[in-house]
Amino acid sequence: MMIEKEQILELFYWFHRHPELSYEEFATTEKIREVLLQAGVEILPLPLETGLAAQVRGEQEGETLALRCDIDALPVSEESGLFYSSEHPGKMHACGHDFHIMAGIVAALFLQENRARLKGCVKIFFQPAEESAVGAKKILETGAMEGVWKVWAATARIRTTGSTRSLRLPRWCRRSRQS
Repeated sequence: MMIEKEQILELFYWFHRHPELSYEEFATTEKIREVLLQAGVEILPLPLETGLAAQVRGEQEGETLALRCDIDALPVSEESGLFYSSEHPGKMHACGHDFHIMAGIVAALFLQENRARLKGCVKIFFQPAEESAVGAKKILETGAMEGVWKVWAATARIRTTGSTRSLRLPRWCRRSRQS
C-alpha cells in the first residue's frame, strides 16, 4: 500500500498547519503513529512522551541502519498567506521539520512495501525537541540506537532575502530537471 502523491501532500499540509513546539508534539506523534500503523509499520515501544521510533525489518540479513527526522516547530508567527498556514498562533514549521516528518513517513512506507528486497533493518526516529537541543539525548537514552550501523538525517537550508524566506532542499531530494 504505497502512499499516493495527493495523500503525501495532504499529510504535509496537516503537519504544517499543526506545528508543535519541543516536547509538545503530542498530536504530531499520534498522527505519525496512525499513518505508520495503518501501513503495518512496527512502532518500537519506547518510553517517550513525544516522538517515536519505527522499524522495518527486511526479509534478508543485513545491517541495521537508521533515519532521523525532527518533528518540532519554532515559536514563530507564520505570515506566509499559504492556504495551509499554521493554525497555531506563534508556532510554525519555519525550519523544514514538516518536510522531515514526511520524508520519514514516506521512507518507512516505501521500505515496508519493499521489505522482501530489503537487507537488514531500518529504524526511523521521529525525534522530538530538536530545537531545544536535547531531543537526541532522549532518543539515545532509550537504547534504541544500540546496534545501529549508520544514521542518516536530512537538513533543509532556509534562505532569507529581504522579507522573503525560501526553503532549499538538499540536492539529492530535489526533483531532477529531466523528470
